[in-house]
Amino acid sequence: MAGIKDVFTCEIVGYAMGSRMTKELVSASLKLALAQKRPKEGLILHSDRGSQASGIGGLAGVYVTQRELL
Repeated sequence: MAGIKDVFTCEIVGYAMGSRMTKELVSASLKLALAQKRPKEGLILHSDRGSQASGIGGLAGVYVTQRELL
């Protein structure tokens, strides 16, 4: 499962499920969140340094910052 959480409201705003964690799964969850919430341009997305999140920076209006999980 790949989930997108709004840290301001603590709401899960998008998710996708699959048998493996892939770039496509992460991208699908983000696309769902963007379609449902329609955030303003300049959205900041924090992620870990996983390779699955490497392909999401190209989505329109999303600035990706990567953080390591503790």
